[in-house]
Amino acid sequence: MKKNLILFFVALSLGVFTYFFQELEDRQDYDETEKRGTLLDPQALGELKGFSLPSVKISKQGTQYLLLSGEIVDERKVDWFMSILSGIKMKRVLPKDSLNKSSRENFFPEENERVEFLFEKGKVTFILGKKLDFDQSFYMEVINGDEINQVVAFDSGPLDTVYEKKEGHRSDHRFRRFQSLFYLDEVFFRDYRIFRHWMNKKWSLLEVELDSRRNRKFSLNFTDAQTTPKIPFFLAGEEKEMRKFEELLVELEGKSYAQKVDADFEKEPLAEMTVNSSQGEARLTLIRSKRDKKAYFLRSSLDKKTYLIEEKYARLFFKPVQDFWNLSAVRNQLKTLTVKFPSQEKSTIVSFSREDGKFMASAPSIEASHQSFSQLVKFLAGKADYWVAGKDYEQGYIKQFVIDWGFGPFFLMIRSGEILLYHKESGHGLVYKITGSPKFPMVKEQYFYE
Repeated sequence: MKKNLILFFVALSLGVFTYFFQELEDRQDYDETEKRGTLLDPQALGELKGFSLPSVKISKQGTQYLLLSGEIVDERKVDWFMSILSGIKMKRVLPKDSLNKSSRENFFPEENERVEFLFEKGKVTFILGKKLDFDQSFYMEVINGDEINQVVAFDSGPLDTVYEKKEGHRSDHRFRRFQSLFYLDEVFFRDYRIFRHWMNKKWSLLEVELDSRRNRKFSLNFTDAQTTPKIPFFLAGEEKEMRKFEELLVELEGKSYAQKVDADFEKEPLAEMTVNSSQGEARLTLIRSKRDKKAYFLRSSLDKKTYLIEEKYARLFFKPVQDFWNLSAVRNQLKTLTVKFPSQEKSTIVSFSREDGKFMASAPSIEASHQSFSQLVKFLAGKADYWVAGKDYEQGYIKQFVIDWGFGPFFLMIRSGEILLYHKESGHGLVYKITGSPKFPMVKEQYFYE
């Protein structure tokens, strides 16, 4: 036992020695090698102040990047651009006298394929040369202050394509991806997010008012999680849907500016939305192309521009108020239910419980069907297809019986393909689409046994 302990501590000591004096040294050597191979070292160069490509020039003003026109640049695209560049590593430096003027043209045929970076501590320029024939590397000229070097570089970033293994070593995919960066323009870097003018400060949505061709006008207050018209007295708000709507609205963005004139759009807007936020108010108008009914455009009062937008954003403008309500009549475990059939003089109070996991129904002076009431309660706990409002809305439906679970009497009615749960006093109702017969009984004899 003592011998085993001695051997264990010897092995442990060797492991610790190896880690601190071998592995850490190797790791530091690796990190230093990686650092030496990196062409852009933010720690050495400081904060990025701007950069220019053949077709675009970008500068940083405060916390935002701007184009020469003063338009805001999408910082997500700058991050993507820089992430590709951060993967460019140097393999070796060419000897200073290896390229004369005539041979340089063979290695650097496109002098305009260049990017110039302005950092806090100086300027760095990359000029892209040809790809090597026998591997994925390529030539680059790096100008850092007064120092000029021609190097062989490679793209160490992750691949987003697949090619045959035998050809992989000389594929030009990485080179073409890097080369494409030099041809990006203002259209690519422009920020098409609708609320970009508010994003330089902390901001939040407060309320929206939505008026569309399809649905009645309503407003949604995000602070109080309330709607106008108010949530019906027997329903509850669907806060999860409110948050999903808010999150999608915050990220609302266009794909590009519209290239059409007013005559190309339908005259009447599809919907209008007024957005109130902690940074101010915006009015958004959804319009559609005359020729392509699936092409949606958005006009914004923030910059007076019209954007082509994706359908997922257009759908925000078609939301009805009831999408933000929980359309389940019963949302908690039901303990009692008052029922009155046409043949009854008085209502019957039915109590519910569970015994050994089984649903039980009981009523005074009469036997209640556990199965029938279980089916009815399950129906009431399910979500309706839509909400309706209006006096005498029950016209056209056949009344079956009346139920009350604490909000007053509701008529349960039916017609072909639909069930209506209707509160006559307030004029509120829920409509359930059905196929075939209802999934719960409609007659007294199936609920009570004499």
